[in-house]
Amino acid sequence: MKVSFDFDDTLCCSLYGDPLWEVVNLMKAHHEKGDEIFIVTTRMHYHMPEVDMFVESYNLPVKKENRHCTNMKYKNDTLKKLGIEKHFDDNPDEFDCMDKSIEKIFVHPDGVPKDWESFDKTRTYRRTGFQPDRGI
Repeated sequence: MKVSFDFDDTLCCSLYGDPLWEVVNLMKAHHEKGDEIFIVTTRMHYHMPEVDMFVESYNLPVKKENRHCTNMKYKNDTLKKLGIEKHFDDNPDEFDCMDKSIEKIFVHPDGVPKDWESFDKTRTYRRTGFQPDRGI
């Protein structure tokens, strides 16, 4: 299975740069199971060295060629192109425009991943401020 993870506030706390260990451990478990691991982030390409340094510092099982940025675009097109089957993300707005065939795992603000389809969406966790370009 091809499994992808968002970077900021999913694998890494964007405020301090520390790993979110519950998600990092899930990534490692997927890798041990034989899944191919990807990072797909909305970051601009010139911020990818920080992602590379994080991956190398914590010895994460993500090959260099499996680290992708969307340059502030929604991730759906990149995920489909890569053939991703499961994606972990902290941004519910990403899920709104994501292909239905991709299993969506919401990384709650408390750092705990939850299946998006069974998640209680009556509580709002929508982002405020910046939203990636929907390409409309």
